[in-house]
Amino acid sequence: VVSFMGAKLESLIAFDAAAFYLANLEQGLVVAEHVIGTNGQDLRGLGLRLEQKLTGWVAANNQALCNLPPFPDFLKCDDPRPDFQLSAIAPLNRHGEVLGAISLYRKGTTRFTEDEFRRLEIIASQTAILLAKCARTDDETPLLSDSMTGLPNVFQLYLAFDQIAVDASRYEYPLAVLSVSLDDVTSIRRKWSPLSGDEAVRTTAKYLGKQLRETDFLVRYAGDEFVALNPKMTRDQAENLKSRLQNELDLLRFGVRADTTIPLRVSIGIAMYPEDG
Repeated sequence: VVSFMGAKLESLIAFDAAAFYLANLEQGLVVAEHVIGTNGQDLRGLGLRLEQKLTGWVAANNQALCNLPPFPDFLKCDDPRPDFQLSAIAPLNRHGEVLGAISLYRKGTTRFTEDEFRRLEIIASQTAILLAKCARTDDETPLLSDSMTGLPNVFQLYLAFDQIAVDASRYEYPLAVLSVSLDDVTSIRRKWSPLSGDEAVRTTAKYLGKQLRETDFLVRYAGDEFVALNPKMTRDQAENLKSRLQNELDLLRFGVRADTTIPLRVSIGIAMYPEDG
């Protein structure tokens, strides 16, 4: 998990070293289990006390820190100690469980931008979800699938996208990416009950699964959002699919009560690989 997420982090933020510290609660430590960057190999295995600034404090208190000198992390390191000048640190916590922290270090004085810090927090949050699922001993929350709909989840999307995009580039065919967002799930949950909101999500997932091709890859990306990767689909074809899905979902009446039905309105965005990034 940390190796995979570390590779994603490396493509999003510039740093000289990054360390994934995982918690050992029995010993009251966070330990650098995975290190990225040629300037950070000496950090592997470094143990820091929980509550000890900086990384141990971030992990214990579930609060991120940015652009602080990281020398407190290295006080017990042998000479010559790491000479990093700046750090950005985000906690790996999930539902109150301390899982560790991700620490980025820079040798220069170029500060981490707000956008870079936000990216780190997103990666940390996603890593924590994965680590928490790995730690479960039951099969109720599969690592790569969504328990509510049975669809692949966002982490399987990350795993699959690079290969799908590489194939599209290699064989020179278009790849459409559709983002499908349910517009009214929040109001459905508020007005009709959380169970009705869950059923709206499942109904949409089943409908989308039937409308897409076998070669398409449908993912539940977030609570009320789906993403579909559509190889060999042109922009015109994607626009036609978008119009059809929106029209049909407006007409598909969803039963919130025995005598009450509502439409499942969606917003759909389209991006084409590689011209849109």
